[in-house]
Amino acid sequence: MALRQAAIDAMAGRKWYEGGVRLEILCLAPHQGSPLGPPFYLSGVMDTIGGSHGPSFIYLPIVYLDDCQVVDCALRWEVAPTECYEVSIEFLKDSPGTA
Repeated sequence: MALRQAAIDAMAGRKWYEGGVRLEILCLAPHQGSPLGPPFYLSGVMDTIGGSHGPSFIYLPIVYLDDCQVVDCALRWEVAPTECYEVSIEFLKDSPGTA
């Protein structure tokens, strides 16, 4: 919920983006890496800030409509005293589906 609220605040009332997106996640922790592995962090963040899908609708998108809009991504780890993460999003102007 904290990530969804931070995304809502960052979007500041703007409509979700319909073009390509670059996503970068920086994970900070006292240890290097995760026992679950990077794909779980990446997919969890992508699902949280995108829309939820029903059979014929998309529900509550925040940053973009669908994970398939993420056309470039990076996941980095850094050792730090406490666990947290930072998410950076870039809206790509010259990507498929961009008007």
